[in-house]
Amino acid sequence: MIIHSPQLFTEGARGAAEYMGDFYIVPWCRFQPYIIGLVLGYFLHKMRKQTQLKINPVALTWIWSIAFAVGAVVIYGLYPYQKTGGAGSSKLERAFYNGFHRLAWSICLSWVILACVKGAGGPVNSILSWRAWIPLARMSYCIYLVHLTVIPYYSSLASYTVTVSQPFCIYFILFILGVCIAISYVCVMVFEAPFVQLEKLLFVSLGITKLPAIRYVKREK
Repeated sequence: MIIHSPQLFTEGARGAAEYMGDFYIVPWCRFQPYIIGLVLGYFLHKMRKQTQLKINPVALTWIWSIAFAVGAVVIYGLYPYQKTGGAGSSKLERAFYNGFHRLAWSICLSWVILACVKGAGGPVNSILSWRAWIPLARMSYCIYLVHLTVIPYYSSLASYTVTVSQPFCIYFILFILGVCIAISYVCVMVFEAPFVQLEKLLFVSLGITKLPAIRYVKREK
């Protein structure tokens, strides 16, 4: 897919700015995932002594299928509208998606978390529990904060006409991801990790928590 319409880009940029100001940034449009997260945390606390979900395999398969289908619709359901910059969509369709897509996505993620914690994750849990994800998981929030600056910076560097195509978008995303990971690693090692340790020492000095016990390992003679 190659887009050559300057008018489409102009209208898209104007619409994106309005969407950022009216929906994306404002906190009252993001309360649904927070509420779902609080509910999930409550259920995980109540079920902390339960190691397995008491759901029969047929129902479990249906729940996984519905969660996968709903998540796929949230992500890929906009594909027909992306090709036209949103043209052809009614106000009802836009309102329905903007009103419920975060709720649907957070419910799907909540099910994945619950199923993996309670032994019903199967291969999904094996993939998400891969040890290689641990460094990225610890840097994920910093990556999120950094990308808000990295993307506009590199997008503003082009002083020539750019032909937007699928390969270009893929290369650009991978490049931005690599830059964000590199910057986040430096930020985590220089700022976040030391301050986390200082915070732990502060809590210990205030009597809020205790230092972890030291385990001594005997050397074999």
